[in-house]
Amino acid sequence: GEHRTSACPLLKPLLALLATLQANRILAAERASRPMGIAKDWGSHLIPGDKLLARDTDGEWGKARVIDVDTRAGETLALRVHFIGWSTANDKWIRVGARSMRPCEDSRSLGGPALIGRRVQLQWEEGVWYDARVTRFDTNTQRHSIVFDEDGYEGWYHLEHEQANSLLKWIPRSGRAAPKGT
Repeated sequence: GEHRTSACPLLKPLLALLATLQANRILAAERASRPMGIAKDWGSHLIPGDKLLARDTDGEWGKARVIDVDTRAGETLALRVHFIGWSTANDKWIRVGARSMRPCEDSRSLGGPALIGRRVQLQWEEGVWYDARVTRFDTNTQRHSIVFDEDGYEGWYHLEHEQANSLLKWIPRSGRAAPKGT
């Protein structure tokens, strides 16, 4: 029995470590499937033909197209979506605010030209944020031009898509967002 008792002290911490790693992996997977940082009413501005990402009945995200809109008293309450490449049997209604839809690279911009002049921070590397200003809006691509403070580089981004993926933070009009590296 001497061999067995000497192995037990190693086995218990190893099993605890494996349980912790598994729990962290599950949490990371849940966070990755949840829309991040998008407006609660995102989707209320979409019209038939617009594209988005939507959760199917199994909870998986897929590219979809708006095919109908349920509007009452001028307010969009729900969207009927068709999952691109799928049978129409999978079409479904999604309530605005249900957190079951989020922007994709091809989605109509919620802010559009109203965002010109706003200050943002974009993350390029893990934990490294860069200050920038929204300077232009392209109605054809639904992308905004961002000019970075540090080097004047200009790039075109779909702001809601970047925000949904936790890669963009809005700098409040009265001040600054968190410092770089946070």
